[in-house]
This record gives sequence, C-alpha cells and structure tokens, in this order.
Amino acid sequence: MNATNKVLVGMLLGVAATSAVMMFFNSDKGKALIADVQETAENFGNDIKNKWASVDEELNTLLQKGKSFISSMEGDKEAMS
Repeated sequence: MNATNKVLVGMLLGVAATSAVMMFFNSDKGKALIADVQETAENFGNDIKNKWASVDEELNTLLQKGKSFISSMEGDKEAMS
C-alpha cells in the first residue's frame, strides 16, 4: 500500500468515525449524554464560584484583622513615645 492509499484510507476512516459520533450525538442517548455533561459542567462552575467567594471572604477578613493589628501596634508605639 503506497502513501497515497494510506492517506485515503485514513481519511475514509476519519469520515466514518465522525459520522458514527454525529449519529450517536443525534440519538436520544447522545442528547442525554450531552445534557448530563452540560449539567455537570454547570454544577462544577457554580461550585468553583461559591468556593472562590468563600476564599475571597476569608481573605478580606484576614486583611481586616491584619490592618487592625498594625493599627493597634502603631497606637502602642505612639503611646510608648
């Protein structure tokens, strides 16, 4: 089998595989699979957003505590002077 024939066979196999995948995705099972994947991705995205909001809130709390600590240390330093 020469190189040209190998390329043609590869292209035909690619077309056949693509057709099979498209037929599956257009079937009821394929549509259900796509819906499940979309739902899972949406849930994952919502979980990430919620966790990021929680981390952001905790970081802001720590930042405020740090600022308060520095302010109190500056106040103690001025009181000692």
